[in-house]
Amino acid sequence: MKRLFFAIVAILFTGSIFAAVYEDFEYEINQNKEITIVKFLNKKQQEVIIPSNINGNPVATIGESALCGCESLTSITIPNSVTTIGNEAFYYCESLTS
Repeated sequence: MKRLFFAIVAILFTGSIFAAVYEDFEYEINQNKEITIVKFLNKKQQEVIIPSNINGNPVATIGESALCGCESLTSITIPNSVTTIGNEAFYYCESLTS
């Protein structure tokens, strides 16, 4: 019962229904079935393509600090479905050129 309470509080606090992993992306899906990329897991990747959707749900947001520390990242492709990019999403991505 206690775990269920904390799970409900977490959902209400974050607005997320669940968190999951797709390829190298950790993401959350909100109540509107829109995806937020919350973390990129492969910090050594040089080129990243953000998917326009995951399991049929649109990727709408790159979350705060989502790609932070990807020092090898030189190029990122962002689809038109992304309408919001969080603060410091690309912080310490000093090799990023395009």
